Amino acid sequence: MNRNLLNIVKSMMFWGEAVLCATYIWNRFPPSAISNKSLYEMWYNQLPIVQHFRVFPSLYYALIPKH
Repeated sequence: MNRNLLNIVKSMMFWGEAVLCATYIWNRFPPSAISNKSLYEMWYNQLPIVQHFRVFPSLYYALIPKH
């Protein structure tokens, strides 16, 4: 029972981050129904920068300063 509960909790921890990630990506790629412009491009009149995109969830590490 404990393992099942922990699995549920671990999966729920990523839901909020997954929604934010999906919304961020959605706003930067053009939907085919509107036009060839993304929502970001229509709002800011410039192309979005997408070079920083990574696979979700990607590994990341906290940097702990040595001082």
